[in-house]
Amino acid sequence: MDSPYTPPSAAVGELPQPPSAKSSKTFGILGICSHLLCLLGAPFAILFGILALVRHGRAKKEHAADPENYAPPALTGMVTGIVALVMLVTVLPSTGIVAAIAIPALLAQREKAKTRVMAANLRAVEARLVQARLELEGRGVAATEIPEAAVDALLQDPAFQAPKAQNPYGLGVPPYTKGAEPAGLGCIALEPGPAWSVQGSSDAPKPGVVLRTLEKKAGQDHRTEKLVAFD
Repeated sequence: MDSPYTPPSAAVGELPQPPSAKSSKTFGILGICSHLLCLLGAPFAILFGILALVRHGRAKKEHAADPENYAPPALTGMVTGIVALVMLVTVLPSTGIVAAIAIPALLAQREKAKTRVMAANLRAVEARLVQARLELEGRGVAATEIPEAAVDALLQDPAFQAPKAQNPYGLGVPPYTKGAEPAGLGCIALEPGPAWSVQGSSDAPKPGVVLRTLEKKAGQDHRTEKLVAFD
């Protein structure tokens, strides 16, 4: 016997979403999440936002072509796509402001770190020269010859050669060189001499080594000069 009841037709709300509706929502969410990468995520946010809108438009066409099998597409994909694009208006200026503050601060910290390395290198050079002087005096080397021999001993010391010794500025410039002028940024020039006069002093000239450095301070080249006297 046939049942007097017939199953009700499926409600429109129970129909599945068009195939492109899900990808539209996914692209919209990815577009919003791309903003977490700040400036790096901006191109992805634009791409995903546009794809979300395009997919939503395709989902509407799929529903229009087959309304009996597909429900009207949810607005989630379109909304998230629009939000991803609109967020660019607020995220980009904010990121620019943060970068304008953070980048100079970061560069200043890097400059200070290099300055500290240069100071440490200078102290190491002075200590090694004093040590070399004592060793040379113990071997009876003439006082006027000690500065030259001390510089040669320092430059032959593995501790003052690559890879142990490093120029804080890199650039392929050696950290130490023998001569009157540094070879470049971060280099310490060692100029030995049998008789150096100290500026502003009435003392007799002394044998020793003049240390000259070249580094960056406040974005400008900065030179220093110091005499390590062997008296």
